[in-house]
Amino acid sequence: MMSMNVPAQKYAAFPCTLGTIGATYRYITEEWQPRSGYEHADAPDFEYYDEEPDPNAPPQEMKLWIYWPISRNTITINSEAPCVSPFTGPPKR
Repeated sequence: MMSMNVPAQKYAAFPCTLGTIGATYRYITEEWQPRSGYEHADAPDFEYYDEEPDPNAPPQEMKLWIYWPISRNTITINSEAPCVSPFTGPPKR
């Protein structure tokens, strides 16, 4: 695994698995973001993988989080789009 420093930024966090990662990215870019009132901020998006995955679980079930950098649009299109939580740190164990 790779580690990196990420700039301070507001992120929306989306839980998924390796088996659903492609569908989750499509949901973020095609459904959530256009209705959320947020735009992709000028910062990297990244994935957070559990450091200790279950060795007995199939790889497709490995849990992770996609952190999507966001900034507020000046015009809100639909404020009812569900936002997962803004980034406040890695998931608590």
